[in-house]
Amino acid sequence: MRDLKGIFSALLVSFNEDGTINEKGLRQIIRHNIDKMKVDGLYVGGSTGENFMLSTEEKKEIFRIAKDEAKDQIALIAQVGSVNLKEAVELGKYATELGYDSLSAVTPFYYPLSFNEIKHYYKTIIDATDNSMILYYIPFLTGVKISLDQFAELLEDEKVIGVKYTAADFYQLERFRKRFPNKLIWSGFDEMLVQAAITGVDGAIGSTYNVNGQTSKKIFELAKEGKVAEAYELQHEANYVIEKVLELGLYQTLKEILKVKGVGPKAYEQMAGFLVIPEGENILDNTVIHPESYAIAEALLEKIGFSLEKYNNELNEARERLKSFDYKKFAEENNFGAETVKDVYEALLKDRRDPRDDFEKPLLKSDILNIDNLEVGMELEGTVRNVVKFGAFVDIGLKNDALLHISEISNKYIDDPSKVLAVGQIIKVRIKDVDKDRGRVGLTKKEQN
Repeated sequence: MRDLKGIFSALLVSFNEDGTINEKGLRQIIRHNIDKMKVDGLYVGGSTGENFMLSTEEKKEIFRIAKDEAKDQIALIAQVGSVNLKEAVELGKYATELGYDSLSAVTPFYYPLSFNEIKHYYKTIIDATDNSMILYYIPFLTGVKISLDQFAELLEDEKVIGVKYTAADFYQLERFRKRFPNKLIWSGFDEMLVQAAITGVDGAIGSTYNVNGQTSKKIFELAKEGKVAEAYELQHEANYVIEKVLELGLYQTLKEILKVKGVGPKAYEQMAGFLVIPEGENILDNTVIHPESYAIAEALLEKIGFSLEKYNNELNEARERLKSFDYKKFAEENNFGAETVKDVYEALLKDRRDPRDDFEKPLLKSDILNIDNLEVGMELEGTVRNVVKFGAFVDIGLKNDALLHISEISNKYIDDPSKVLAVGQIIKVRIKDVDKDRGRVGLTKKEQN
């Protein structure tokens, strides 16, 4: 069997404006991962590839393109998990026929299943395909938790070669490593790669490796060599950008980064300069100024008699002074790059606003502070934050958005939520169900009889 250790990109997928797969764009992403990021393999068909919003035929097409483009240059893992076991088997057979090195399958989600049913799910896929299997454990999204003893039952099958572990329970991870030394573990949290490597994982599978694969490989190698301090320095840099990418939206932001010609580790790092965090720890986080140029910004402000705090509190006055400031002379006197200083100067003069601030605000119930305050049947308003094929995610004032499933949008049949809902739209909804253990809230817009 091929070596499946190392850094795997959870493959992004390119789509056309009409939602169809952009084969040329997908091939470019694959080549970028192989030729530029130098990753050890690709994890195809995961959540990063927006897999769970695609049809069976679309998933097959992605598997085909990925294998055709990558050939045998790197290892390929096909994520075939589905709430539909028949589909999972069909995808598993197809990927196996294509020559994928291993299958992976997310634990069944949405419908609560017993552990015996979960065992049956994996056994059925394995028996039908005769391929190796990597468990995809991501409890914070699936709501499925597996104990060490239950993992042991699943791992009894020699075809189950390991687990993609996307959980923050490092105690369990350490126990897993100790108990199953001959099984493979891939970390699923990009931002905790150092910690996972120290714990003894064999590799990692992540979204951001599409754009910072080389850096991540270095982090992993340093940590495994015991050079933890050096690894952490790189992790800190990566996490700064990861934080901002998550703030703006993971998949769309990564795809924007990939549009940059010749994107590489340095370009990824510099992308931070285009990402804005309105409530960042540093006042300059709310500008397009790159962190590497923060010192220049502070020096420039000092020249006009302003600290960062004063600049933030007396913005209009600071900008009036800046308008008459000779930034070209400042750059020359301090031996700063003229273009860099120009960019910093213009950024300090420019307003930065979150476009979502223009959205009309919903009338949130003041007494709703957390999920414990919700009751089935409660009526309230919320803001549509995202529209997907299976429904919409709505902000009702909780930490996590609530789900308005496509079947609950209207009493009439709806085939496409985007036809009736839009991001930023304020809608009236009722609480349909509350799962406090999983932190999930279901909504409905259906008219009551």
